[in-house]
Amino acid sequence: MSLVDALGYAASAAVLATFCMSTMIALRIAALVSNVLFMVYGFVDHLYPVFMLHAILFPVNALRVVQLQRMAKSTVRNALDGRAPIFLTGDKTVHEAALVLSEKNIGALCVLAGDRLIGIFSERDILRKVVAAGRDPDAMRVAEAMTPNPRTVGPETSLADALSLMTDGHFRHLPIVDDDGHVIAMLSIRDIPSEHQITYHQSKVAQANRGAMTTARITASFRRFVAR
Repeated sequence: MSLVDALGYAASAAVLATFCMSTMIALRIAALVSNVLFMVYGFVDHLYPVFMLHAILFPVNALRVVQLQRMAKSTVRNALDGRAPIFLTGDKTVHEAALVLSEKNIGALCVLAGDRLIGIFSERDILRKVVAAGRDPDAMRVAEAMTPNPRTVGPETSLADALSLMTDGHFRHLPIVDDDGHVIAMLSIRDIPSEHQITYHQSKVAQANRGAMTTARITASFRRFVAR
């Protein structure tokens, strides 16, 4: 195998790695362009394995670019499908609220004072603030156990931003409010399609890896500087 051939295979492998790992649309498009270039390169220089590899990857990569673009345009409204939220007032008992959660098969409720959102009451609140604390659910009020002042987003917020907010904040439910601050829905992390969650976590891993590589380069440069 000549040096040119070896370089061709190595570069092709690099594009393949980008194709397999990247969740960034720009990098995917760059890989798509590279697929075309390597098909031409493989055909002209008779490197048929390179040509066949990228001929196979091209349509798959193109489909993935379309999927990523569609996902980037998906909003909270798309995931809610017209579902109305279930409200509760803070003067209800924890037992009454738990019955609603069980009956509706949901994990959290919006707590209102009039038409104003004052908190979220979730299964986690029952476990941590009632069961673990040894409180009586028939005597304790929702206002005492709820999580006050929850984060909210609008219906046109992207699913990626909503997922990032929930993941970084370590919560699984997010009230959706309109321009007047009225609650119109409750988004659960279960409402976000699995492909969005997988893509999000892949991008977080890629960011962490890039950060680790940058840190390693800075450390190595500093050591070389000190060693002079």
